[in-house]
Amino acid sequence: MKELIRRNEIPREFNHARLREMFPSATITGDTYGFFYHVEATNTVFVNMGWVELYRKVKAHLKGNNIEVPINLSLIMHAAFCQYRPDLCLERDPEQEKKVSAWQMMNRFFQSAVVPYLNGSLVGQEEADRRAAICAACPMNKDRVTEFCVSCATRSLVSAANQFLTSKHTPSDPALNHCGVCQCDLKMKVWCPKEPMDEPEYRSQWPEHCWMR
Repeated sequence: MKELIRRNEIPREFNHARLREMFPSATITGDTYGFFYHVEATNTVFVNMGWVELYRKVKAHLKGNNIEVPINLSLIMHAAFCQYRPDLCLERDPEQEKKVSAWQMMNRFFQSAVVPYLNGSLVGQEEADRRAAICAACPMNKDRVTEFCVSCATRSLVSAANQFLTSKHTPSDPALNHCGVCQCDLKMKVWCPKEPMDEPEYRSQWPEHCWMR
């Protein structure tokens, strides 16, 4: 049976009063209603109208209480929520999830490459060359083309990408394509700080030799 993940519809019935009935002795914190997750270790229920913010708060709470954060925390939270509202959930399709949308790609590029590029926090030439050499020989270095329509919302980011690509180079550039894990353009990725690209859902997928580990 496939794993369930939630839809984007915000469940309004899970307000603080309802959650107190469901978890009588727990501390309820967060928005007035929305998605929720019960941290059993601290008996705390987090509720938020945005799933991403809920995930961030739960993760920060676990770290703050010296509780190990599971690498699949997001899926654990999805499964817990879907027990209460299966009608707001659907079966997870990993193959479909691999198809990264244009907006997701451009937003990731902006956060991990454009911002560091503009504030001068890209890695140095030596480190970029080291990373590029690793990527060039990696089996996850995929020769692929991502097709997407450039709308007004993303046109400025595409311009920034072009500027980036014409200003930074490594000897391994001719052999670099796209990362088969995160779909990033490797010619750009090797210059970026690791922190903005260190997304939890990818950590177990980086090859052992990957410089992202």
